[in-house]
Amino acid sequence: MEPAPKSAGMGPAPVEAYLWAPTGKDASVTLDLDVVDRMLADVMRGFGVMPKRGVEVGGVLLGEFTGSGGVRVTDYELVSCQHTRGSSWLLSAEETDRLRAVCDRWLSSPGGHTTVIGLFRSHTREGFQVTPEDADLLDRMAPDPSSVYLLVKPYATRVSVAGFYFREDGGIRTMGPPYLEFPFRRRELAGEESTPGMPAAAVAPQAASVPSAVPAQPEFSFGGYNQGESKTMTDSISSMELYKDDASSATAAEAAKKRRTSGWVWLPLSFVFLLLGVVLGFQVALSVGQKMPSALRPPDPYQMNLTASRSGSSVHISWDRSAPAIQAAPRGVLHIMDGETAQRVELDALQLMNGSVLYRRAAKSVKFRLEVFTSNKVTLSETAEFITP
Repeated sequence: MEPAPKSAGMGPAPVEAYLWAPTGKDASVTLDLDVVDRMLADVMRGFGVMPKRGVEVGGVLLGEFTGSGGVRVTDYELVSCQHTRGSSWLLSAEETDRLRAVCDRWLSSPGGHTTVIGLFRSHTREGFQVTPEDADLLDRMAPDPSSVYLLVKPYATRVSVAGFYFREDGGIRTMGPPYLEFPFRRRELAGEESTPGMPAAAVAPQAASVPSAVPAQPEFSFGGYNQGESKTMTDSISSMELYKDDASSATAAEAAKKRRTSGWVWLPLSFVFLLLGVVLGFQVALSVGQKMPSALRPPDPYQMNLTASRSGSSVHISWDRSAPAIQAAPRGVLHIMDGETAQRVELDALQLMNGSVLYRRAAKSVKFRLEVFTSNKVTLSETAEFITP
């Protein structure tokens, strides 16, 4: 399992496709990661419809045959199933006719390289293998010898896995798992480092350590004197008592009274100076925080950095999966306003941690709003808009 090689001399361009090539086999599949993003969202949406097992979804794989048993998957089209026979993707006669119509439309498309290169479905049953019904559908809908069948097994608490089946010895193998399973998520397929989830307490923003701007205050006694003043006054009184000079005593007593009055005046002034120092300290802290490099600032607990950008013919919606709000959210909702059409996409914790989705737009202007519900019952939202130039 390895990412498809990048072009030489182009620098560290992001990986856009995954090469599936089991050892010792002639078959190979190049899978566009845009397809993984969109298909995983559809698979998980079906998986969340019912508790425990969920329902399977499936459809047609689109792309091109690259020769020597190789194919490239560039797109897909879902074919709905009413699940009249349970949660499995088992088509009725009418649904099979609809699948045939989709295949015929792509097979007869004039002038384009995109064609039917196989089928796919999610697998919520026990085990992990295609069935005789799958093999029969592939023979009828995608008869080319190089056609493949993609099986995706979703999980609620870990990364989903997938694998391709292909024809060998005259037919598709219906016993056992795929020759090569791979994680069905862009992050792993593109070789990005996985960021482990952190508990909410560990990602709570910490206050920046800023030197206090409050000036040192003198040690005031209860009466308003500092230590030096108390000692001076005591010495003065002792001298006056030794001389027993009544006039001098009266003068000293009056002076002491004035000094007491002066001390009580300075007491409220000291609190004013203290308050002024605290205010100045906050201003210095804010100024230092604004000038601090962004990499050193504590994360904003209310910011998710939602963005919308072009990705081929689709819109790439991304957010900061390391943001405290994303780390603490067990679920979220992506609201999409595509022209006059409104859509609502439920996201679980795993999809939020994925950090991005791709959306095929219909209108020139598309608005997105990401809403997350944190574990402490706080709801946060951010908006972004994509406008075609």
